[in-house]
Amino acid sequence: MDSPIIWQALLGLFVIAAIVFCVLGAQVWRVPTVLTVVGLFLGGVTYFILAAMTLKAHDSWRTTYIKKQNELALAEVEYEKLIYGDAEAMGDAADDDLAAESNLLKLGNRKMRKELAAVRESRGKTWYGVGTLSLPNAGVTIASPGVEQIVANMLVYVFEQKKDGAYLGEFKVTEANGDAIKLSLTETLSPAQLQALGGKNGEWILRSIMPVDSHVAFKGLSKEELTNLIPQAATGLDAAGYDALIEEYVRDGQPAKPGDPQDRVFKTVRITKETKLEIPDAMGEKTVHDLQSGTDEYPSTLLVSSDKAQELVSQHGAEIVDDTGIYLRPLRNYENTRRMLNVRMFELADRSVQVLAQTAVVEADTKDANEVRMASLTKEEMGLMEDKAKMLRDRDVIQKYLADLNAQHTQLLADVRTQFTENNRLAAELTQLQVDLAKKIDAQAANSGGASTVPVSR
Repeated sequence: MDSPIIWQALLGLFVIAAIVFCVLGAQVWRVPTVLTVVGLFLGGVTYFILAAMTLKAHDSWRTTYIKKQNELALAEVEYEKLIYGDAEAMGDAADDDLAAESNLLKLGNRKMRKELAAVRESRGKTWYGVGTLSLPNAGVTIASPGVEQIVANMLVYVFEQKKDGAYLGEFKVTEANGDAIKLSLTETLSPAQLQALGGKNGEWILRSIMPVDSHVAFKGLSKEELTNLIPQAATGLDAAGYDALIEEYVRDGQPAKPGDPQDRVFKTVRITKETKLEIPDAMGEKTVHDLQSGTDEYPSTLLVSSDKAQELVSQHGAEIVDDTGIYLRPLRNYENTRRMLNVRMFELADRSVQVLAQTAVVEADTKDANEVRMASLTKEEMGLMEDKAKMLRDRDVIQKYLADLNAQHTQLLADVRTQFTENNRLAAELTQLQVDLAKKIDAQAANSGGASTVPVSR
C-alpha cells in the first residue's frame, strides 16, 4: 500500500463513484442537496489529500529524526574520544608513553593538553655568552650550551650574568653564524632606556622563554634574603605596600591565618568518588579532569581554593582534610607585567616630551602675551598720566572759580544783610508815619464829631 499508483487508482474510483452518485441523485434531489453532496465530496477529497501529505511529512521527519539521533549518538561517542581519548584503540601503546606518533590522535584533548604543557615547559632553553649590546644591533658570542638551537628570527630574553643581574629586554636573533649571533630589540624604548641599555659590555644569560613565577622559586627564603632580592626601590611601592609584598612571599606555603582572603587560602580535600572537575592549567585554560579516589594516576587528595573545596564537599561528596588550610600568594605573569610596564614607561616618556614641548610653547606664548600686555599697560599709563595732568589743570580752574564764587557769595551775603537792615529801618519809619497819620485823622474826626474809619496800625 506504499505505492502511489494504488492510492491514485483508489482516488480515481472514488471520484467516478461520487460523480455517478450525484448524477443519479440529481434526478430526485433538490439543487441544495446536490450542492451539499458535492461540497462534502470535495471536502473529503481535500481531507484525504492533506491526510496523505501529513502522513508523508511525518514519515519523512521521523526518518530524519532517527537519522539525526543516530548521528548525535555517534558524535557524542566521538566527542568523548576526542576529549578523554580512545583507550581501546591505544591498546598497549598507552603504557609505552605513546611511542608511536600515530597514537597521538588517540590521546584525547585533555591528555594532549597535558602532553603539550609538558612539551611547552621543557622547551625553554638557556645560553651563556659575552658581548656588547650596542644598539640597534647587538653582538653576543655564545659560550654554552647548544648554540645550534639558536636560529634566525628566534626571540630571546637577555639578563645580566652577575649577582642581582638586571633584565635587559626582549631581542630577536637577526643572524646566527656559529657561536656568534646578532640581536636586535623587539620593543620601542624611551630615549632614557636606550641610553641606559646601549653599549653595555659583559656576560649575558639568554633564555628562550621568560621565567615563570612559581611557589617553589622563593620557597624557604628569609625576609632579609627576599628584601635583598626584591629591593624596595625596584618595586616603586611605599613602605606599607612593600612590607605587604614581602609578607606575601614570606608566608607563601605557610598555615593560613584568620582574616586571610579566601582566594589565597587553599585546603586539602580527599576525593571519595569519581568526580569531573574543571581545573585551570599554567596558561589559565580550563580543562576537565577525572578525579578518582585512590588511583595511581590521580591522588586521593587535592589542594584547591577554599571556594572550590566547599564546592567539592557540597556537590561531589569530598572531605576536607585540613580545615586551617595554607596561604598561597597569587602568581605573577612576569612577561605580561614587563610588557605593560615597558608600554607605560614609553607612554610616560612620550608624554613627558609632549608636556615639555607644550610648556615651551606656553612659555613663549606667555612671554609674547606679557610683552604685548606691558606695551598696552605702558600706553595706558601714559594716557592716564595725560588725563591726570588735564584733571589737575581743570581742578585749578575749578578751585579758582570756586574761590571767586565764595567771594561773590560773601559779598552778596553782606549786601543782603545791609539791605535787610535798611528795609527794617524803612519799615519802622513807614509804621511811624502811619501811626502819626492815623492820629491826625482821628483828631480831625473828633473835631468834626464823627468816628474815625481809618484803622490805626500798631
